[in-house]
Amino acid sequence: MGNPSQLVAADKGEAQQQLVLGLKQIYERDRDEHGLVYLAYHTSVYLAQPKLEYQTV
Repeated sequence: MGNPSQLVAADKGEAQQQLVLGLKQIYERDRDEHGLVYLAYHTSVYLAQPKLEYQTV
């Protein structure tokens, strides 16, 4: 899959152009009167406890 940072930020060619175009479209569609765009995200966190291994003697 390559370097994970490459998946987050496109830096060459068509992928970069598509990213920039998409961000410009979001800005034009969603900016407020001050030119700001607010982003929200959702994160799920799952807590687990390790399985205890019992040894019999």
